[in-house]
Amino acid sequence: MGKTSSSETIRLREAKKRKEDKVRDQRAKYYQENRERINRERREKRQKAKQLNVAKQSVVDDDNDTSAVDNSATKKYDWALYKRRQRARAKEEIERKKDKPITNKCKCSSVVSRHTTFPTRMAKKRHVDLVRSHLPKSPTKKAAVVAALIESPTTRKSLEKKGLINTTEKSEEAEIAVSAMRDARDAISVTKGQRCNDSRAATQTALGFLCGDTIKSNRMKTKVSRMLNINRKRVGKAYNHRSKVLKSEKSCWTYTERRSRSDAFPTEHRKLAHDFWACPDISRTTPNKKDIVRKRLAPKTYVTHPRQILEKTQTEAFLEFKEKYPDIKMGQHSFESCKPFYVSTPRSQDRVSCCCRIHVETRMVFQSCMEFRRQLPHRLEQYIVYKHLTDLVNDTLCPKPEEEKYHHPDCLQRVCKNCGTASFKVLDEEKVSNEAAALVKWRKFEYVVIGVNDDNSDKKKLKLVDKLTSPGEMFSCLQNLLQTYPSHQFRANWQNQQLRELVENLPAGHAVAIHDYSENYSCAMQDQIQSLYFSQIQASIHVTILHRHALTNVDGIESTAEDPSIVTEHIFVISPDCKHDHHSVHSARKLMDGYLNEIGYDVKTMHEWTDGCSTQYKSHHCMGDVAQSSLDFGYVTIRNYFETSHAKGPQDGAGANLKHKADMAVIKRQVVIRNAKELYEFAESTMKDPAPSRYQSESVKVKRRKFFYDDDILRNRRDRYFKEVKGNRSIHAVMSTDGGCSLSSRRLSCYCDACLDGLYDACENSAYVDDWEEQDLEREGGHQPTVVTRGDISATLEAIKHLATKDAIVAIASADRGIDYYLLQVTGDGPETLLTEETDDWGATYPPGAEIIRGCFLTRANAVSPSSRNSHYELVREKKATVYAATVRYICPELSVSEAQPTVYEIPEELHMDILDSLHGF
Repeated sequence: MGKTSSSETIRLREAKKRKEDKVRDQRAKYYQENRERINRERREKRQKAKQLNVAKQSVVDDDNDTSAVDNSATKKYDWALYKRRQRARAKEEIERKKDKPITNKCKCSSVVSRHTTFPTRMAKKRHVDLVRSHLPKSPTKKAAVVAALIESPTTRKSLEKKGLINTTEKSEEAEIAVSAMRDARDAISVTKGQRCNDSRAATQTALGFLCGDTIKSNRMKTKVSRMLNINRKRVGKAYNHRSKVLKSEKSCWTYTERRSRSDAFPTEHRKLAHDFWACPDISRTTPNKKDIVRKRLAPKTYVTHPRQILEKTQTEAFLEFKEKYPDIKMGQHSFESCKPFYVSTPRSQDRVSCCCRIHVETRMVFQSCMEFRRQLPHRLEQYIVYKHLTDLVNDTLCPKPEEEKYHHPDCLQRVCKNCGTASFKVLDEEKVSNEAAALVKWRKFEYVVIGVNDDNSDKKKLKLVDKLTSPGEMFSCLQNLLQTYPSHQFRANWQNQQLRELVENLPAGHAVAIHDYSENYSCAMQDQIQSLYFSQIQASIHVTILHRHALTNVDGIESTAEDPSIVTEHIFVISPDCKHDHHSVHSARKLMDGYLNEIGYDVKTMHEWTDGCSTQYKSHHCMGDVAQSSLDFGYVTIRNYFETSHAKGPQDGAGANLKHKADMAVIKRQVVIRNAKELYEFAESTMKDPAPSRYQSESVKVKRRKFFYDDDILRNRRDRYFKEVKGNRSIHAVMSTDGGCSLSSRRLSCYCDACLDGLYDACENSAYVDDWEEQDLEREGGHQPTVVTRGDISATLEAIKHLATKDAIVAIASADRGIDYYLLQVTGDGPETLLTEETDDWGATYPPGAEIIRGCFLTRANAVSPSSRNSHYELVREKKATVYAATVRYICPELSVSEAQPTVYEIPEELHMDILDSLHGF
């Protein structure tokens, strides 16, 4: 250490002096306050000391001659007294040992009992020495002789009475106790290392059953802890836990929970908040196979769950929770702490997802408008700057009726005279749309020109564009979007709500099946050569989430009307056929029906839920399959459709989980998956029984997984092609009939108590849901118009050319750069083979033997209505065209024709996207 400086030394001395002065002052003050008492005590002490000295001096003078003799006698007397007391203590110890009963712990003790047959210990010792002298010297022989003597019934009975050997009953009890303790040790060794609440509770309860008053009174806690291979402190805690349980009426599991404050939220409220986060209205499951969240439960123990992305902000979710549960007092911070680990906010990599265009575009324009309003310097208070889009939408609608969850249907459809977008007050600065107004930057989706077709018409594509316009145009766009937003949001929420109510109140004999196609799985190896990378084999995965009542022979529990038990199963159909059409969907439904028959589940009504994909579930051919369900499967089928772009759910997470597990196994070199068959074998061997987890939400809790392999999909079904169904885009529910060639349709689904019982005339939601409307389906007389879907790029197109019949409008694959496809109206009777070389009016030459189709091209035309977003094509009858039959990719349905221009056809946006899908596949 360094030397202290002079200034530091002075400072320390002064501090010490101040301290001494302070102590001196305190002592002086104390002395002044207690002066008389202190002096009196001092005088008394001096007087006592003086008297003691005088007495000592007198004793020394008088007895100086006899002191040595007295001291010697005193010492002898003390020694005799000490010996007498020592002998008395020895006798007491001997008597205490005689009175103590013999236990197993002192079997080999040589203490003579009061009931011994020997009069003295010496007599017993003589007999023992005599027997020992005659026993063999070898330890083995000596043990054999003693064992033979003990086998004597009389001798054994005497030894049992004295407690030196155990009886047969006691030996069995000891063996049972040891076996039970070993089993308990094995079970505790498994649970004691797991760091989850359930394992801790199981360990503590098991130890509580084993450690009671007997263990404590015999002071055997250390031995028990050593035998169970567990810390001694945990044995003591288990004893305290046992005492609490036996003295209380509560369940033993109650004491395993962490102690909570008196003002803490009840567990039931936290459970409601936890489940609310996982609702489809709040968060959705992503279809990305990599979106799997893993949580650590214990060392080398994890639970996985599909990741769910929030559809709203956390504040909006909290406000909806408070609106749904107004009696629960919970702040936003506490509500967010109840969020499941698998629910998260959107990230940058989540942008590649199937979002709803209406929601995304409305929110973007809304945020731009509110940002512009917030920056206005002289804004009045009546012009609100809304923080959430929901608040603005509610202000443009009439208040909800009492005890109603939704607004009135007239308000949602914007036909109410008391509300509407006019309720959204706009400032004068926000109405300006002239050229002198300040420009504002915002974004929206528009069809932009990306090129020019061969007929010099513009080639357009939907993109997100930056707009630089006047404020009036931006606010006008927001008002137009608000015109349709409430009804779209209502339909999305309504369909999801009906699905939840159906699963919660599923009648006996009914089942729920949620169908969806997952993205095709690319069979890639860990060590993949270059040529295989560019020619990967894909496998198709059809996912079905099946909800049904439990069966005793399958699930170990029987579902009854008094105690219903709903079981959730995931059914996967893996196929090398990547064509996703109504034939493949029907094949998957057939496999599911076979599984239900196999387990003995008697289905009366099947409730299917799908998205609105026209090729797979919602086209006229798909609805025809639904109409034939009674003939195919023997039960009524009700197919419900989610609102457009709102069909995300556990079915997406199930497919993503399968692909993620397969990829991880391939990366770890545990398996090689080269085709759909090997993917099926991997899933069948490793994923049939899911690991139990208490972290799963109610919407995705799965009992088991069932896998099927389908490499032979029947597509030669000539009687399963039907003509168009009117208004199928607005239909959200269809039901099969007994006739087989007709079905009933509804604008919205409904599963109120009356509809579940089949009493549709007494529907409780008749204000929102219309009646079933029966429609007759008309077959397509042998023609087979096929819509080519994504994934067909590698499949054969040989059969499609025979579907191009007279007057049909078909899409032709284009080989020209910048043009996706051509439209052709067929004028011939189908494909024909040329006998000689031929050149059409467009200058295309075809050699002899070429298989061609004759017709007239349709060229791009200007829109009839400036506000129309659809594409328009004009038929060119003057020039005849010839195309190769193999280039036919899509058979278009009936197209609407303009009344003013009979040769101009309108191509809806949905049809345009379907044609592009048929060209490019998935």
